[in-house]
Amino acid sequence: MVPVCWLLVQLLQLVQLVAAGKYPSFQVAMNDIDFVAPDVAYVGDSLCDCRAKCLVQEQCTAATYEKLSSTCSLSYASQCETEVQNKTGVVGLFKYDTVIRDVFITKTRTSNGSLANQQRLCRAEGGEPLVIKTKQVRDKALQLVLAFGTSNGQMPELVAWISAYNYGTAYVWPNGKPISNCASASGDLNAFHNADGPAAMLSSDNIIVRTAVTKAFSYPVLCHRY
Repeated sequence: MVPVCWLLVQLLQLVQLVAAGKYPSFQVAMNDIDFVAPDVAYVGDSLCDCRAKCLVQEQCTAATYEKLSSTCSLSYASQCETEVQNKTGVVGLFKYDTVIRDVFITKTRTSNGSLANQQRLCRAEGGEPLVIKTKQVRDKALQLVLAFGTSNGQMPELVAWISAYNYGTAYVWPNGKPISNCASASGDLNAFHNADGPAAMLSSDNIIVRTAVTKAFSYPVLCHRY
């Protein structure tokens, strides 16, 4: 049973944060996700205890709770640095929305890199077009391009379609946010095969390349599942 005094302390801390104009919450909750290296762990907590511990600590960016061992783990790493792994029976709670559970590349290839077509192919295999938000995701995407990307037969690079797109002023992800973040920068963008946008690909030399929407050759699409 949780001591009443502990609950009152947590409630008071939460009230103080709200009074200061800060509204802590979890944007993402996921099953079977754990930290690679948590900053602190508590044994014997409930899921409710674990949620409260992270919510009232401003420096806590995420929490995971392992049901079998009743272990609550907290991470103080920034969203750019938090590393996660798959682990059965663990609930992950994140204050930001940059965690992607599974990155994959389509078995089907296409010469049409429009966002609508990328969505169609990704959804046919249970996902959505990939948005790269962390270095961890970019590393996984690069591994897939190296293993399953294709080339046009004339250039050495392997490539796959990616969801970054030029809407007239700058390259952004499908949610409208700039591609510049923890894992990518505007300097990543390079013209590819003399075709300067508006679509994009990730190449095997880890460059996001601007390219035409339609190509003479077919390429796979990078996708993700939450």
